[in-house]
Amino acid sequence: ELSAAGIVAAEDLKVYHHQLGAGWKETPVVLLDADNQLVYAQADHFSTYTLAAGKPTPPSDLIAGATASGQITIRWSDNSSDESVFKIERKSSLEDIYLQIAKVAADVTSYQDDNLEIGVEYCYRVRAYNSYGDSEYSNQACASAELVQEKALGEGEENSGGGGGARSGCFIATAAYGSALSRQVKSLCAFRDKYLLSNPLGRALISLYYKYSPPIAEYIAHKEMLKTIIRSLLYLLVVVSNFILDTSLAEKIIILCLLGGLLRLGLRLLERRWSRKWAKKQRAGKGNTC
Repeated sequence: ELSAAGIVAAEDLKVYHHQLGAGWKETPVVLLDADNQLVYAQADHFSTYTLAAGKPTPPSDLIAGATASGQITIRWSDNSSDESVFKIERKSSLEDIYLQIAKVAADVTSYQDDNLEIGVEYCYRVRAYNSYGDSEYSNQACASAELVQEKALGEGEENSGGGGGARSGCFIATAAYGSALSRQVKSLCAFRDKYLLSNPLGRALISLYYKYSPPIAEYIAHKEMLKTIIRSLLYLLVVVSNFILDTSLAEKIIILCLLGGLLRLGLRLLERRWSRKWAKKQRAGKGNTC
């Protein structure tokens, strides 16, 4: 075996083979490329070995991101010059098995995956292929499919994330607080992503919200009085979402126990107060009868 690592071009490698008493002889030679993959070459005497093409170099730097409603776009770096196609595989949080979903032509370095289920996380990997076989896989890249609004709500609203991209919406909260970057909107969106989009019932509720909330939010965005009212109504939701997101399980249990104790104490005090009032009323009634 000869190592072909470091060879710039096939012409740079010359191999001369001579057997005593037999003269120069044509001999097959096995070569290893820089990645230790087998490539093959044959030559007769004094000739330059021509390295046969091997499997393509795997793609790298795979990234994934939501670019439209129910759509994820992936991009990668093409590290080979001899691939025939790129094969794209996908798995999801609902089905943890990679399956091939598409092929794209040589030199193509992106793919749009459409009609995905909102709230589900999808993972991708890519490999190159030519007549010698498949390359190794690229790195894995994952993203969640979102419902995305193409324009900002309200006047002067900037798209979050930059680059002219669309953004997903907590639409009514964004309209009420004036920006998707506000602390309250971020808290509500984080609660949605962690606790609602992670289960079928939550996803169904969010789908209904996405269906009906954009025109409502568009109307609210231009009414200052309505914004104030909605912010007041959302205040308790923001407090609850912050509590759930920012506390550990042990802290949640302790706080809930304390709140339960306070509620029970309040009910007992209220019950005693009403009992006294009722007893006083009963005594007053008996006095009037006499």
